[in-house]
Amino acid sequence: MKKYIISLLSIVLFVALISCNDSSNVLPPPVVTSRYDASNIEDMLDTLSTYGQVRLTSDIEFSVQVAPDTAFSFPTVDGVAEIDLNGHTLVVSSNNNITVPADSTNIFRDGLLVINNMKPHNPNETYCDLTVGENSTLEMYGVTLNTSWGGILAQENNATIKIENSNIFSYGYYGVGTNASIPAQDINISIINSKIEVGNTVSELGIPVDESTVQNGHDPDGAAIFYNVNGELVVENSTIVGGAQAIYLRGCKDAVIRNSILIGGNANGNPDVFARFSKPNSWSGSGNMGPYATIVIGNNYSPNGKYPESTTCTIENTEIIVADDTRKVNGVPQRTVFVASTADHKVTLEIPEPYASSIKEIDNHVGTNIVINGVALQ
Repeated sequence: MKKYIISLLSIVLFVALISCNDSSNVLPPPVVTSRYDASNIEDMLDTLSTYGQVRLTSDIEFSVQVAPDTAFSFPTVDGVAEIDLNGHTLVVSSNNNITVPADSTNIFRDGLLVINNMKPHNPNETYCDLTVGENSTLEMYGVTLNTSWGGILAQENNATIKIENSNIFSYGYYGVGTNASIPAQDINISIINSKIEVGNTVSELGIPVDESTVQNGHDPDGAAIFYNVNGELVVENSTIVGGAQAIYLRGCKDAVIRNSILIGGNANGNPDVFARFSKPNSWSGSGNMGPYATIVIGNNYSPNGKYPESTTCTIENTEIIVADDTRKVNGVPQRTVFVASTADHKVTLEIPEPYASSIKEIDNHVGTNIVINGVALQ
């Protein structure tokens, strides 16, 4: 009898082992839900209003109309709105920009954010789709941001922008920038392990925008990073692709660019721009206007009241590339680096060769209030 019992138990165990190893009988892992989950815009905004954070469980697209001279902002709790895109796409269409209001923090994670600014086109205005207010912070981690106008603007005092492991593609005048018309101070921008791009390739991304409102990344003013106020900039392990410039530092008390690739020269451009701004004291007061070069450092606008900050920049282990080295403006090739100064606007630059020597050529700088690698330019 014992033999029969043992044999029966052996059969049961054998069948159980086969069942455990049969993948067809394995149940899928349970779907972990959260009180922060949202699959539509109503739930998304309600969840943000209640908890200050939300996780998308599907793509969401919505339109918003705001009063003139106002901007849409996401609800916050204790000044914080954290949006986990969770691999999904969030498309926001608005008649004006989106803003991070004063004393707030917006955090976006892991997905595609598309901002479609439907404000009527005015060629005399520079628009950005996402602005950061006073004492506020915008953070992006693992996000691709597509914008129909300019990208992100640090608009007010003590605005902070942190971009990590992300991509920003912009049709507008710049991807990330500042505006000296609003004399913001103590701006802090960091771009880490990311890519920022304006210019020709943007139109190939399939961004769902109204082409009639596109401000045009091909514009000769286009710069992927444009900085013209007091503050700090860090670009590290990133690729920066611009139109007329990849980076334009018309201010910035402390800029550090390391282990990165800068590519300029994608703009179609106005052939008179470089010739006009290569001459001393000939620059425009318009912040976006300047020479064609992959990186422009400094300012030659006089009087200098609009751009009071001298510029300090350190460039380490970085490639500075002209996208089309056969293209010329008024017979002069596009520059890799152009440096400009006035008596009031000093440029202090640390930069490796061969770029340091090339700046000393008369066509690659204007003004003499320039120090390169510790040596004053003669």
